[in-house]
Amino acid sequence: MGNHEFCEHCHENDFHIGRPCDPERLAKVKADKETRKQRQRDNQQRAIDALRAAGFTDASFSVGEYGHLTVYC
Repeated sequence: MGNHEFCEHCHENDFHIGRPCDPERLAKVKADKETRKQRQRDNQQRAIDALRAAGFTDASFSVGEYGHLTVYC
């Protein structure tokens, strides 16, 4: 297997030099990205709710820049 290059916008294999991104493919990539972000926000909120239900206060955990939870014990 060799290196595979892809467009960072529409994720099409190889660069489509001289052609614009396929609008349907671009819309799908954008929708998939938003779905992943929403799933991450939902999972993060469930974790926060579980910590609060377990008796942790808001001062005993934090949410980092990239959505990572840190619990201080």
